[in-house]
Amino acid sequence: MAAPASRSQRWSLADKTAIVTGGTKGIGRAIVKELAGFGVRNAGAADGDVEITGPVCDVSARGDREVLVAAARKVIDGRLDILVNNVGQMLFAAAADTSPTDYTRIMATNLESSFHLSQLLAPK
Repeated sequence: MAAPASRSQRWSLADKTAIVTGGTKGIGRAIVKELAGFGVRNAGAADGDVEITGPVCDVSARGDREVLVAAARKVIDGRLDILVNNVGQMLFAAAADTSPTDYTRIMATNLESSFHLSQLLAPK
């Protein structure tokens, strides 16, 4: 019987694959850089010292999410280990002043995108 893997081997992120939404700036970029530092492949989209992979995606648009997943499947060779639904928007207005369009956009970006991406990528 083979010896059990060490703790560092069991918890290693080396050669894992990830998708990070909103990975080009702010917290998302920091997540991408940190994952890349731990050896994660295709850790999202960022410029400079981290490889850019995948298409630009407006996560509030269902079709864009489907294009992202189709492109990701090619890049990650059918294996996804980590999904970080990081992208989000805030609305700085009173509820009474919020239009139905604004509300729909916020819900599509912050809620529906996370659910749909998780749903699309669950088999991976």
